[in-house]
Amino acid sequence: MASDASVKNVDQLRQFGSNLRIAGDNLTTLFQRLSVQMHQVCEGWNDSKNQAFMADFEEKCRTITQLSEEMQQYSQYIARTCDILDQYRTAR
Repeated sequence: MASDASVKNVDQLRQFGSNLRIAGDNLTTLFQRLSVQMHQVCEGWNDSKNQAFMADFEEKCRTITQLSEEMQQYSQYIARTCDILDQYRTAR
């Protein structure tokens, strides 16, 4: 890994990874709140549009959850990469 390292600014990369993690957390929190709110609103909205909307929204929530999980994984990968780069540069 270190032999192909060509990151100019490890701190910037680390900050980006942190921002990915924060964004993923924020997305998860936001869509959890929206899902709760949607279920509350839909208790008094009983037509075919409501059912279609709920199904579509729940599918989008699953997609957002998957995206958020991937952002967490990327963030962890970036953190590990930055740690390796720091070790490599310290050893030189």
